[in-house]
Amino acid sequence: MAKNNLSIDKNFGPINWVENSTSKTSLLGDVILEFTNVASELEFEDPEIAIPFKIEEKISYNAVAKYTYLFENFISNEALLRRIYIVVHETKPLARAMILRLVKHEYRKFKGQLLKGLEGEFESEIACIRHHSDFLIESVLNSVSLLLSGVSSIENVEQEYINECIGIVIADAFFECKILENPNS
Repeated sequence: MAKNNLSIDKNFGPINWVENSTSKTSLLGDVILEFTNVASELEFEDPEIAIPFKIEEKISYNAVAKYTYLFENFISNEALLRRIYIVVHETKPLARAMILRLVKHEYRKFKGQLLKGLEGEFESEIACIRHHSDFLIESVLNSVSLLLSGVSSIENVEQEYINECIGIVIADAFFECKILENPNS
């Protein structure tokens, strides 16, 4: 039986069910803390200055199809993520930077493997990335999920909720231009 089931014996009127945002906040906070533990092993790079872009243009430029829902869902979760980063900042001031660096590292790893494996099959690097953008996002999602598997603070949580939290973090990285390519670069 699922952990957060709603059981109703008799119904004598409308049912108003509100998602327990406290548990979502707590889980997202746990996932972010675990992300920082994994990300702390990476070295910092010189900060890149992202050239501003419109989200719709970046989605179109990279030909994202399957994972557009991540970016649409992010809009409703952005405020929640920011609040969690503020709380986490008190104990881990570089948490967001570390997490974005981890996601960028995973993206670059898969992008490099893809470009090397398909060398000469596409007229340009961006054509290859466009053709495989959903694969790249999926690879990063799966890799990050694997990095967080078996972590004690989230081991008793259904994978669906963990995946939702990972998706929020990956979408944040997309908005910060850490994964996929900036149309204005």
